[in-house]
Amino acid sequence: MSGDSGREFQNLISSLCVAPDGNLWAATPGAGIYCVGNPGTVHYTTANGLADNNVTAVAADTNGVIWAGTAAGDLQWIADGEIKTAGADAGLPPVPVTAILAAHSGGVWAGFSNGRIFRGDSGSFHQVGLRSATAGKAIRSLHEDAAGNLWIGAAGGRLACLANERALSWELNPVTPDDHPSWAS
Repeated sequence: MSGDSGREFQNLISSLCVAPDGNLWAATPGAGIYCVGNPGTVHYTTANGLADNNVTAVAADTNGVIWAGTAAGDLQWIADGEIKTAGADAGLPPVPVTAILAAHSGGVWAGFSNGRIFRGDSGSFHQVGLRSATAGKAIRSLHEDAAGNLWIGAAGGRLACLANERALSWELNPVTPDDHPSWAS
């Protein structure tokens, strides 16, 4: 598949999401973001507004806003073809964004490599009080369940949950193949 620049789509994929309009968004660690859909492929890079071509995470919210996190620590959003950026000036840490999740009620959750998590929308962000629960470990995945609880997977086998303004956490013990039940019958 070729992008606007005519170069082949040949980079690794760091994150994928599908927007409400059915377009597929692919974040790459070095070539920016690709939007694959109707009317074709659109390629976003620093040349047309991204803060960094090393895009680590991407998500689409219910309003069709595309959220992207970069290795430079910027949180960006694309709405109606316009790219906006929030970084240290918005109170976000100057470390890589490692996970993004579109919130059920709108806006976004963003996890960072230093274990901090922020909630916000369109430039207004606040830190979520999970610092001790994630213990400075890079946030690797985020999930919001039907009850609105935020589940967090962090580096080092840390699992946390923010439920009713209360943080819970667990250390997942590593298992060896001998300790794990066989999945094959």
